[in-house]
Amino acid sequence: MILATSRENGKREVVSRRGDWLAGIPTEADALLAFKGVRLLHSNRDRKVLWIPPSPSRPTLIAKIHREKDTAARWRRRLGWGRAFMEWRHLRHAERVGVPVPRPVGWQTSASGDVVFTEYLLDTEEFPNFIQKFHGPERAAILRHLGALVARLVRSGMEARDLHTGNILARGTDSSNLQLWVVDLHDARICENVLEHRQESMLVQVAQSLGGIRAGQDVGFMLQGWAAHARNLGINTGWGTGPVQVEDGVSWMRVIPERKKRIEQRVEKKEMRRRRRRIRRLLVCKVGDRKGVARTYWRDPKGSETIFPRRVRVRSCKLPAKNKIAGVPFRSWRGSLIESTLMQRQATAHLLRLETRGPSVSQHVVESVPAGVSLLKYVGQEPSMNNETAINPERQGNSATIIETLKPVVVALQQWHLQGIRVLNALPSFWHMGTKEGKTIATVDSACLHYQGRISLNDRLEDAAAVSALYQDEMAHDDRWKLIMKCCGLGHLEEDQKRIVLNRLAVLFSWKPEAFSSLEVSCIFEHDRQRDLSLSDEMYARLHALNEENAPEVGSLEVSAFQKLLGSAHRVWQSEPVANTGDDPSGMLVVMTRNSDYDSPNFQWFQDGFEHFGYIDRIAVDARARKQGVGAALYLTLEAWARSRNLKRLVCEVNLEPRNEVSLAFHRSLGFREVGQYVGRGKPVVMLEKPL
Repeated sequence: MILATSRENGKREVVSRRGDWLAGIPTEADALLAFKGVRLLHSNRDRKVLWIPPSPSRPTLIAKIHREKDTAARWRRRLGWGRAFMEWRHLRHAERVGVPVPRPVGWQTSASGDVVFTEYLLDTEEFPNFIQKFHGPERAAILRHLGALVARLVRSGMEARDLHTGNILARGTDSSNLQLWVVDLHDARICENVLEHRQESMLVQVAQSLGGIRAGQDVGFMLQGWAAHARNLGINTGWGTGPVQVEDGVSWMRVIPERKKRIEQRVEKKEMRRRRRRIRRLLVCKVGDRKGVARTYWRDPKGSETIFPRRVRVRSCKLPAKNKIAGVPFRSWRGSLIESTLMQRQATAHLLRLETRGPSVSQHVVESVPAGVSLLKYVGQEPSMNNETAINPERQGNSATIIETLKPVVVALQQWHLQGIRVLNALPSFWHMGTKEGKTIATVDSACLHYQGRISLNDRLEDAAAVSALYQDEMAHDDRWKLIMKCCGLGHLEEDQKRIVLNRLAVLFSWKPEAFSSLEVSCIFEHDRQRDLSLSDEMYARLHALNEENAPEVGSLEVSAFQKLLGSAHRVWQSEPVANTGDDPSGMLVVMTRNSDYDSPNFQWFQDGFEHFGYIDRIAVDARARKQGVGAALYLTLEAWARSRNLKRLVCEVNLEPRNEVSLAFHRSLGFREVGQYVGRGKPVVMLEKPL
């Protein structure tokens, strides 16, 4: 070894037989970042990982630059125990005792950061990605290899306190030529014997990164490999039972059920804390803007390739102020967050607005229209969605047919429960049936989702009973019992257990959802997709009639001029008919952007002084649909769309002669403010803006 004697900066240590590999590489961390051919692989606050290209004197290398930010870490570095040095020390020890790690090359310190050099492992990938390629016995063998790797670490006297599958690289085509490496050991500890509770902590970390009980049998296979190798290496004989077996070239043995259960319980407890902390952080993070008595939240679209949907629905409800987070809109917003955070699915809720006025609070949520049809319509259709058999329960009211009809719902319900998520009060009207890749799938309204962590039998019974409520009049009690047992994943129960379950079911169905309104808003014209969304003559006639009904507030236009206006618009939205409007749309909203080709002097006034805006040219509401939330639904949809397009503001004007007090009050309630007054086409107007 070659070791310098400087106390803080300038230390350098290399493996003598690999010393020439660092020839010509800068010793300063900042200079290394600018070295020719270097590529940045990973970067965070405290560490950067660099790829260094090969040369005639060296292979491809990896350089980890550690930059301690917190005070304690800086003092440890000053005393000679920085993270880079600890990782270097542990890598050398692991190589010496035969633990598979990237071969250490050198370590050096500088004022701009400490660097550890290791070899670059070709054709490898992180274990979570690698394991997804395998299924069945091959997957089990690879996971047993993972358990054997943990045993080798313990046998070498290394307690890896940050051991998870993301820090393990894998290479191979099957279990017979599999190779695994541990690549991050700066948080490890070297000791003569790793205590048993420390061994268990390492296993808990690996099990948690595998997914715990949500990963099916993966954790069990890993523990089988650990138990066999822990016995063979003389580490711990208390994990397995029965003989050590060899399959696909790897040893394994059955795990004592109590040990496996304890690992799963610890993993579940840690996972519950992590998930709740993450959801709580996202719910309270500063993604809202407060305007007077209202607060608006939206989903940040940065980094997302999704397009704002053409069809959305706006749900609203009014509650006492003390229950301001209990309404369906807020639960839908939170459920969408749970779904996108824990299930890695696209968020369905785009914007939430909470408005407090006196003793009550109004809630509004803008969300995507659920795909498919509701479960109520699905079971009432003549043919099923795959056009194979009729499924009307009045004509085929037997248990087998009903359970087969609801099979997608049963599967979805069991998946949610596996993730620790309750499907609260999911009556049939809250389920939607659709198709994906030729298969029927069921989705539940996000307002029903609630992360609970541990799902008890009583909780599963409540959720299953809500689904089976659809058939409470058409099914015999025994058939309904079979359906509930299927939903809960329960087999045969003894008579005393059955009696307990029936008593619990007897107190169900007491939930009544609070009243809320739901209005669908669809985009009928998009400037970017004119060919796909050309309007029919009948639609032009209906929209023109709606426009003329709202004159003079919106300005009367001839049919040709009205068609030209819609053709120059960036977006045109309409709201669905309500009870009193027949087949006519209940509302219309016409929007321009700064780059629209529009000759209105009011629009040009905003063009001269503002950037990145959406201009509301006109909003028209059918007189028969007034005071039913149509205008608010259109504006909330526009705001959600504008935020998704990174617009900075919404602008519009309101007439001053005659003074439109109703419109002014409406815009103020939504957060618009006056930014000027203007006389355009002979009429004074007040110019309004809402910053986003």
